[in-house]
Amino acid sequence: MSNPLDNEHGVYVEFHAGDGGVHDVNSPDPWYYSPDIDVQKTPPVQGEPNKVKVRAHLHPQYSMDVSVEAWIGIPGPTFDPQDPASIKRIGKAVIPAAAFAQVPGASGLLGATEIDWTPESDGHKCLVVRAYPKSGVDPSDKSFFLPDDPHAAQHNIFIVPATKLQTAPDDNALPAGRDGLWHTPVGAANVAEPPAEAGATFLVQQDLGLSAAVRGALLPYLQAYPSFQTFAKRPGGRVELAVPAALQPTVPAQRGCGYWLCWICERLPAPVRAACRRCAPSARVDATLPPTWSGKLSLGVDLSTTQVGEAQVYNVRQYDRSGAAQGGLTVVFLVVS
Repeated sequence: MSNPLDNEHGVYVEFHAGDGGVHDVNSPDPWYYSPDIDVQKTPPVQGEPNKVKVRAHLHPQYSMDVSVEAWIGIPGPTFDPQDPASIKRIGKAVIPAAAFAQVPGASGLLGATEIDWTPESDGHKCLVVRAYPKSGVDPSDKSFFLPDDPHAAQHNIFIVPATKLQTAPDDNALPAGRDGLWHTPVGAANVAEPPAEAGATFLVQQDLGLSAAVRGALLPYLQAYPSFQTFAKRPGGRVELAVPAALQPTVPAQRGCGYWLCWICERLPAPVRAACRRCAPSARVDATLPPTWSGKLSLGVDLSTTQVGEAQVYNVRQYDRSGAAQGGLTVVFLVVS
């Protein structure tokens, strides 16, 4: 299936501020924090009117009215626009050509709009936007063509308020509390083009070396919680990613982080290993996704050594079997009590 917008080169949205629509998935900073997407009030509250704020860019040689769409999805790295349980469009707006202007620090000509949204449930959601010429062809209703399409971007940050004394209910993993992990569901989808059975790799890893850009993206969300004090500076405990058995999950053998001292570190007691900031807890699962599959995985983390007010940051990424990036999500476990 080809992207109807492949031949359109005037409109774009950014993965990283100033990228000019050239989407770099190999950047040290996550590419799924688009600066062109935001929510007016966070965390979203069920039934309370809210707005999704969207920006679009024009290359300077172009002048046109631009249509923008906003989509809200369950927290996850990838989405199926044909499955409303995965993601659904909440609105569409037009940014007139006259509203685009050169803004200091922004690439190209910048235009902005807001799309009304009343959340159907509490908590953070994932956001996808698309921007394209109003008078041109419509985008596909079957795929977002992320991360390759410069007309689309995502903003996937998921804050999970957690406690050290109980485990959240989860429909994919062991019953609450039995395995000592705090579980949260994570959505995913088969985004292979054309639709076909496809292998996928899901990788989750704690982020201990938070860059200034990542801190800047996460802080506005975390500061909405009075209990937040700081980002965790030491590795957390065990991490697991549960994948439905129907997807034929396999867990490759894993060793240390590759640092030359790991052969020593691996032989030390767990409390000593926990002091190593290089050995960030991680988990990887390979799976086989049926055509057009979308569903849920389960991320479980051990928060027993995390202090109240600390935020543990994890990145969940999805790749195809060749190693090409397909999507990503940052999950922040904030211990509130």
